[in-house]
Amino acid sequence: MTPAEKDALNREFHELLGKHLHEWTNKDDPKHPDRICTRCGVKITERNYADDVLDYVADPRLVLREMRKRADFPELLASLDVQMDPLNFMDKYILDTTGKLVKAASEFLRKEATDENKSHKTT
Repeated sequence: MTPAEKDALNREFHELLGKHLHEWTNKDDPKHPDRICTRCGVKITERNYADDVLDYVADPRLVLREMRKRADFPELLASLDVQMDPLNFMDKYILDTTGKLVKAASEFLRKEATDENKSHKTT
């Protein structure tokens, strides 16, 4: 996986979680030192910009932490076939640093969003 692919995967998962990268106009304009996010209105500082996107690919525990906050976490586990023994799960997803868990979680979140959109259209 190239660094660009890794970055894209991390950013996609970050946004699928409902988070976003702060964006602003006049990035290099000294007349406008205040940077306000054009997406959410938050004042951007070095503190809240620098660590905006975590490295979910390199540390699958971060994926688990985020997904545990969701009510549909058991469904994610079911989609991963967690019925396999814990050592296989750990080897396949937790010790992996190639992005298997973040890819699976992203696919799960995309499917959930698609299913939710379909249910809203039929009601």
